Amino acid sequence: MMLPPGFHFSQSNLQDYVDCQRRFQLHYLLHIAWPALETQPAADNEHFLRLGTEFHYLIRQHTTGVPVELLTASVKNRPDANQNDLSQWWKNYLTALEPGEELAGRLFPSPPVTARLCPEINLSVPLGNYRLLAKYDLLISYSTGAYTIIDWKTNRFLPQRHWLQDRLQTRIYLYVLAKSAFTGSDNRVIEPEQIEMLYWFANFPNQPSLFIYSAEQMRQDETHLLDLIERILHKGDQPFPMTHDEKQCNYCVYRSLCDRGTFAGDYSSSESDAMIKDSLISMAEIDEIEF
Repeated sequence: MMLPPGFHFSQSNLQDYVDCQRRFQLHYLLHIAWPALETQPAADNEHFLRLGTEFHYLIRQHTTGVPVELLTASVKNRPDANQNDLSQWWKNYLTALEPGEELAGRLFPSPPVTARLCPEINLSVPLGNYRLLAKYDLLISYSTGAYTIIDWKTNRFLPQRHWLQDRLQTRIYLYVLAKSAFTGSDNRVIEPEQIEMLYWFANFPNQPSLFIYSAEQMRQDETHLLDLIERILHKGDQPFPMTHDEKQCNYCVYRSLCDRGTFAGDYSSSESDAMIKDSLISMAEIDEIEF
């Protein structure tokens, strides 16, 4: 099977393939746009996603030097400041940065720690005959040679650690950094053991999930990712199989096309938190940076 010209793999499209091969085919190969809701009520879901985008933007501004006072004022000046999650998320973030907190200096390194903060950076590396992309919320490069990947999450429900560990986001983000030449002109090799990935949950600020990488895990990830790509490439033009887990269909826009129901799943359920896309930005909007 031929993939579209310029096709790149990512945690988003590979996770789609793992979750439902048919959804991968409809979305990325056939480019079928289907007019269905992902969840209902739609307005609540759209509002929550918009707040998540704004929260990510606030942190990006902070990590690029905008004073906290200005950012806090912008949150307080919102018409709905006392009625939305954004105010609480921002408060939780600032509290986590205070001296004495468990993650103080970890989420936002400051002197005397020497580190480079790279918010919303894109990296890509070769994988087989294709490229694998990763978009990081925040990548921290320490002068010691250590690296921390931070991913800000606004989940309504706290994901279990084993679920995060199995997600392709965790595996791909760690793998891409380990295989990249992000260090720049000094040509140092990034040792996998120097990399960690931290999920920080705005609704659960004291319950982060931390993953430490290793050379063995990198080998396993490479084998797994190459196997996934190989399976995709050996698919024919026939319809790909649909998932056996029909809970996935409740939060998929193609459910009516696949005769898997006509009503969207409940926005307020824990299942919607797990099955709705983590990414708020489509791959078409990502500028590739090759390393």
